Amino acid sequence: MGVKKGDKVAIWAVNCTEWVISQIGISRAGAVMVTVNPHEKAQIIKHMIEYSDTVAMIMREGVHGTENIDMLYNELSPELKSLKKDNLNLEKFPKLKNIIIASGSKPYDGLYSWDETIEMGSKCADDDLNSRSKEIAWDDAVHMIFTSGTTGLPKGVPLSHKNVISDAMGMTEKMAITSKDIICLQPPLFHTFGCIACVLVGYLNGCTILVMEKFVAEATLKMIEKEKCTVLSGVPTMFLGFLKAYESGNFNTPSLRTGIIAGASSPKGLIESLVTKMKMSELIQAYGLTETSPCITASSYNDSVEQKENTVGRLIPNLELTLIDDETGLEVEHGKVGEICVKGDNVMKGYYNMPEETAKTIDKNGWLHTGDVGYIREDGCLALTSRIKDIIIRGGENIYPAEIENIIIDHEAVEDIYAVGVPDHVKGEEVMAFIKLKPGKALTEEEVRTFCKDKMASHKVPKYVRFTEEFPLSSTGKVLKRELREIGAKML
Repeated sequence: MGVKKGDKVAIWAVNCTEWVISQIGISRAGAVMVTVNPHEKAQIIKHMIEYSDTVAMIMREGVHGTENIDMLYNELSPELKSLKKDNLNLEKFPKLKNIIIASGSKPYDGLYSWDETIEMGSKCADDDLNSRSKEIAWDDAVHMIFTSGTTGLPKGVPLSHKNVISDAMGMTEKMAITSKDIICLQPPLFHTFGCIACVLVGYLNGCTILVMEKFVAEATLKMIEKEKCTVLSGVPTMFLGFLKAYESGNFNTPSLRTGIIAGASSPKGLIESLVTKMKMSELIQAYGLTETSPCITASSYNDSVEQKENTVGRLIPNLELTLIDDETGLEVEHGKVGEICVKGDNVMKGYYNMPEETAKTIDKNGWLHTGDVGYIREDGCLALTSRIKDIIIRGGENIYPAEIENIIIDHEAVEDIYAVGVPDHVKGEEVMAFIKLKPGKALTEEEVRTFCKDKMASHKVPKYVRFTEEFPLSSTGKVLKRELREIGAKML
């Protein structure tokens, strides 16, 4: 297909074995895997493909049926229906030349089937592949993972071979992974959690990896029981689901040993319950960002339950960490609270073609500012306290309020709107929208949600909508979202 070193190859799919094969294949070819969230709407999918300079794409028919194919043919590139599959010429995506469908047996106009692609690959000489591999440098980009943008559009985070391998080896050490481990892969592969902290950890250690296409707690536990999986990772929401299913069903999973719980704040007592009820004695808690490949700190498999419950562990190898006073910009004293800043082998060089956004995140001394606040305990573990950045974390998914606000403000009845995160025992946070209506206009909560459903991914649609005549303001007239969050929490 003519994919060259450094070319971008997108994967638009839910978890599947074809994804894992594609991830490794793209990396071996010296290309860059671009991950596309399959739950997004057409506007965001278009942005991801266009902005990333994608030249080839591997996709699945859909999450629930054929909705991805429908979106491709009806909204993104209708001309595909009349084009030959080789060297496409698409109006919205002039750089995208080849598309592969990795699911179903039905042929689709303009798309290569998975079997055709495998057959083409089998004709590639080993010498050609080895020659390409020798061209790959440690600092070359290998993945581009999207993170939510402050303007509402996702930003591409190019991660190098050094970034991702360093992180995977660090997590190998934290969990004491060996080739004997069997990994049940549950986190979404379009996140660094899935494709690096799970796939790459397993690949580098020669582990067996079992891929779960979607989260159904009972099905996952049955798979673990049957295949004797030793590693299970996920966000707190998933583990709450496992506990509920475990307590109500007849499951026996003594093989489970370790895994990572990360992506959102863990409810108090969750890790202790997983250790006592599911016997995951070596489960660890981790903290990180897409921009850090992703892990910054993590518990060790042999840390105490107290350390795993109340902290996010210690720094992983080849990273430096400092805590900065947000007002003075100076390093805080040991034990004091400050913004978490990091530098080292796991840290991205910058956002893709966004130097101004990069400069807002990485300072002149090379420190990446996480926007999270915490302190170092006497035992060396990092404890998180709050966030500086305006971000909502729902079930491990990062949501920037700006995207929600920019959509709802277009409603003819809305004068002003602010979205915040409010506490939720299952998801960690849920979205609450505070809306001020225009004079003489009326709107209901359900009408707001209906307006949003066709314009944003389902996890971003506000669960709660509250109408207000005024917003809390600072002395300079800035809306105080911190107070809105407090108001929302009290309402619930």
